[in-house]
Amino acid sequence: MHISAVPSDNNLKGLKELYLQVPAEQKSEVLENITPPPSYDDCTTHKCLLQIKHKRIEKISIKQIKPIKCTSYGDISTQTSVFNRSSSFHEKFGEDTNPEEHTSTNQNNERCVLEKYVSCRWRVAFLALSGLIMQIAHRNCISVAIVCMTKEVVMNVTTNGTVTSQIYKEYNWTSEMEGVILSSYFYGQIISPLISGMLCRHYGVRGPMTVYVFLSSCLLISTPFVAHYGAWGVIIIRSAQGFFGSGCLPMYSHLWSRWAPKQERSQLISFTFSGLDIGVIVAFTVSGWLCTLWNHHGWPLIFYVFGAISILWCVVWLFFFTDLPEENSFISKRELKYIMSERSSEVSKHTSTPWFKIFTSGPVFAMIMGMFTVAWGMTVVFSFLPKYMNDVLKYDIRQNGLFSSLPFLGRAFSIILIGRLTDYLLNRNKFKHTTMRKINQCGAGILGAAMIIPVSFLSEGDSFSAVMLITFSSMALGGTMSGSYANILEIFPSHVSTISGVAFAMNGIGQITAPIIIGQMIKEVSRNYI
Repeated sequence: MHISAVPSDNNLKGLKELYLQVPAEQKSEVLENITPPPSYDDCTTHKCLLQIKHKRIEKISIKQIKPIKCTSYGDISTQTSVFNRSSSFHEKFGEDTNPEEHTSTNQNNERCVLEKYVSCRWRVAFLALSGLIMQIAHRNCISVAIVCMTKEVVMNVTTNGTVTSQIYKEYNWTSEMEGVILSSYFYGQIISPLISGMLCRHYGVRGPMTVYVFLSSCLLISTPFVAHYGAWGVIIIRSAQGFFGSGCLPMYSHLWSRWAPKQERSQLISFTFSGLDIGVIVAFTVSGWLCTLWNHHGWPLIFYVFGAISILWCVVWLFFFTDLPEENSFISKRELKYIMSERSSEVSKHTSTPWFKIFTSGPVFAMIMGMFTVAWGMTVVFSFLPKYMNDVLKYDIRQNGLFSSLPFLGRAFSIILIGRLTDYLLNRNKFKHTTMRKINQCGAGILGAAMIIPVSFLSEGDSFSAVMLITFSSMALGGTMSGSYANILEIFPSHVSTISGVAFAMNGIGQITAPIIIGQMIKEVSRNYI
């Protein structure tokens, strides 16, 4: 039996009669299935399916329920409608409402939004974002530090009463050796994400993340001491840092498979991974300033400052974060109920990893290739962007730093904006989840390529156009965070960390090979013009 009904004053009586036919022992189960509407960002028309187990009633489908007023439901913005225990629906059914769940009806949407962003899950998001920013700073700060370490300095040397000027380098490394030092971070990324992904399944995120970040911070702090013994010591340190730093990436996917409600999945994932770009900006800006201290000999402070802040972050992480929201003492009961109701039931399952099924899955292959191609392309752009600004567009060092940061700023902004827009459309059933992920991924790739290709035809006189095209191309690629990156949580919910580990390991291969291949291409082209 299937009954469709639109609640109103005319047919509430009929629904009451149907409800009264349910045995007393099942009425509480029926009420438990009456949940807040699926979207809580604002008040719109929603749908609910009320399941009633009875020999004469299979289900009652209640559709097109118009909200009366947006109110605050703890950490969730809901409506005064037939869904809520405090609504007239339950009162007319003869059920007592819980006065503790009544909230003030004069709260507006601004209050609802504020409560959302100060909720426990969003505090976890800010903590995860800050952690990723520091990890990216670990990776990129040496790009600035090495400039100061190998910078030529004119020094006055007195010999037998004669003052002579000599050019001095603190570290006389060749350009080839500098390239090896800069790329050594990515060596550990080939295998580390896969290992950490499997660790997460057995030990969660809290412990492994703390160990990885703490060890990476200790290695970072030790870099100035090791550098005195030669470049190979720095290479070993950087490779170990890359192992621990890149190993943290799958942990964020695993984290949000436990903490992210379905309605905010794209927002939380994209907000966290915007740290990939914000971290680069922080690393370049702060490192450049620290390097100028102590008469341009402040480069050791770069390693000390970022290392110390990261260790402090570990303390805050251990104090506040838990692997599961139900284990967190800072979360409210209503927010916990909301997260649990939206979380996939497969998340808590501990089954063996279906490796054959993973590697033969079409959606998994598409997701990995989507992440790989974007990582490869972004590595090319970001690795050669400063050189392009200097050699082709003829920008000086100050202009180079300013314009080179624009793609990072634009991409970080678009990642957050597109993530919120994606959830907005999904929550209103404008698209299916699979369709939305495809639109984000394919649209980002097509737009990004369409904007970056014309740059190759521009010259020095078109410098402004070139910078804008590169920036818009990077902004377009921000959509991939709500595409393939968010899709990780939806393919195999119980194996998120394993699949993301495989994907980020493939990204590591792309990040190592991209500069080598493009560098060789540039070398061959330059040779043909000589």
